[in-house]
Amino acid sequence: MDQAARRPTDALWFEPLAATILFGFALFVNRGVSWPYMWILDITTCAGAAISYRWPRTGALITGLSLAAWLPLDHTSVSVSAIASYINIFAASRKNLPWKAPLVLAMGGLLYLGLVRKAPLKPSDQLTTSIILLLVLIVAYGGGVAFRYATQRIQREKESGQQRLQELQVSLARELHDSVAQTLSSAAMRANIAMSDPGMSPLTRDHLERIADECRSSAHDLRLLLSSLREDQGRPVATGPLADVDSLRQAVDEQANRLRDEGFHVTTDVNIDKLSAARCQTLAAIVIEAANNVVKHAKPRSRCSITMVADGDEVLAEFTNVRKNTKGVHQGFGLTGIQERLTILDGSCSVTRAGGQWTLQARLPLGVEGSGNSAPEGSMSPLADPPAAEHEGTTKPVGYRL
Repeated sequence: MDQAARRPTDALWFEPLAATILFGFALFVNRGVSWPYMWILDITTCAGAAISYRWPRTGALITGLSLAAWLPLDHTSVSVSAIASYINIFAASRKNLPWKAPLVLAMGGLLYLGLVRKAPLKPSDQLTTSIILLLVLIVAYGGGVAFRYATQRIQREKESGQQRLQELQVSLARELHDSVAQTLSSAAMRANIAMSDPGMSPLTRDHLERIADECRSSAHDLRLLLSSLREDQGRPVATGPLADVDSLRQAVDEQANRLRDEGFHVTTDVNIDKLSAARCQTLAAIVIEAANNVVKHAKPRSRCSITMVADGDEVLAEFTNVRKNTKGVHQGFGLTGIQERLTILDGSCSVTRAGGQWTLQARLPLGVEGSGNSAPEGSMSPLADPPAAEHEGTTKPVGYRL
């Protein structure tokens, strides 16, 4: 996911729309007020609320100064536009700003001074008004929190759906490559071998040559289609294995940056030289799932780590973070999925918790891609493209052996 791009779930329109509606309501309520400058304070108060998500500090300053400007005015009551400060509170809460608590206290205090202490109310009415203002403040703050969690959940589900789609595409590409594309290449090779028979009639040789050409052409077209299945958000992946150590490092970096954007302090270490495509793909998927678990269960702004090293005949992947509660280990769908992925490749995983430190370890037997076909020199392997196909520009197939 491109972190530079704004997510559609940010709902940048919400605060401006709420502030605009409130400004129109304030103009309607204050239409009979004789003081000619009230509308100026209405505009500044609502303008500060409207920009409170995009520019929270500037918006809070404008709204706060507009509320404070009402206090020394003895000849007029505070306008209903003062409740626009709740929009600032809502925006700070849903954006999870570190200074949201002081903002809530400041805005709540200004509202109390303006709408309770300054207003000509009876003591009983002052108490009722104070309770109402407090309840609305709680609703605004809680609404921001609920909006933030809903946004994060939608984003996680979207990323999970994209990941499942990519896994399906990769799996389909691998199956088609290992079956259909290899079979077509093998058929072309066998046709070329058959044409070397000196006793073959010209008509039969011509038919075999057409069969070989059509198989090579079909294999080439199929590989082009498989390349389209390996696209990531519209950008084609470079030709080669579906996954390798470099792409695994890239996946680790992407998830580390994602966690940093969430406020975590992340350290990474990937010390692997060679690994099979299937293992790289599995570890990349586990990294994403582990990052999802950190976002959901780790203590905010805590330290976490992602480590992958070659340990003898195994690859050890370790993910650590500080949990935000002390509940026991829960076997959720994420851990179940990780175990299933590892089991396919004869791997294993374990989860430990000690002193609030959560550790997930995944182990996989080492496996590296073959550097080529191991057939003796001069022999022809049915998994390789025939020499004639290489002359015609057909991409050599990539094996996905564990």
